[in-house]
Amino acid sequence: MGVGAKIFLADPSMYPALSGKEGNLREAFVACAMELGGHRIHASKDETRSDFIMDEGFEIEVGGPGKARKDAADWPAPGIVPMWMIGFGW
Repeated sequence: MGVGAKIFLADPSMYPALSGKEGNLREAFVACAMELGGHRIHASKDETRSDFIMDEGFEIEVGGPGKARKDAADWPAPGIVPMWMIGFGW
């Protein structure tokens, strides 16, 4: 699956089997879930701002341990969507 300048495996579950990086798995999962949910998703032109642009305007930054925002958020908050909630849309 390709998202603009980024290319992902079509099935995010393949990343652990191929010793892929956890950050790539997160991004692939979000991109796959959003596309399967009927959204248009593209790689951001400015990766310092966000990872993806969804539906021509909504910016998505997939968190990680080095990000300013808490990546392992258990509960939603303004501007933060936990990974488990993204899974509900898939």
